Amino acid sequence: MTKKIKGHRKVDDVASYEMYWKDQAACVDEDLSLFFAAPKSSNTTIAISICQSCPVRQECFYEGMIYGYDGIWGGSTYDQRRALAINFLNYDLGNLTKKLSSKLLSIVDLIGKTRTTAISSLQDIKTHTMEQHVQ
Repeated sequence: MTKKIKGHRKVDDVASYEMYWKDQAACVDEDLSLFFAAPKSSNTTIAISICQSCPVRQECFYEGMIYGYDGIWGGSTYDQRRALAINFLNYDLGNLTKKLSSKLLSIVDLIGKTRTTAISSLQDIKTHTMEQHVQ
C-alpha cells in the first residue's frame, strides 16, 4: 500500500480566476492526449518539450502539484511530482507555496520521468547537496 499525499485540493475547488494562465499556455492548441501518455513514451517527450518554453510553466506545475493531476503539467510527470512531494514535502502539500513550487520545478528537469528513476535521481541530488555542504 502506498502512502497518500495529504493536502491535495479538490478539482471542484478551482476558482475561475485561478485558471487565467491556461489561455497563455504553449499547449493551448495541442492535442491534449500528448500530455497523458506513459512516462517513457515519445508523446511524453514531445509534451515535455512543449512545456520547456511555455510562458506559464510555473503556474501549470503548481496546479499539477496542488491538485494531484495525472499527466504532464508544467513539464513534469505525475511520478516526478509525487516523488517531489514525498522527498521535499513529507507527503504533505499543506506547506506548498508558489515560491517553494518554483524551487521544486527547478529540479524537475534533473530527475527521471518514472517513479523509480525520479526517486533515484532525487536521492543522488540530496547526496550531492549534502556532500557540497560538508566539504
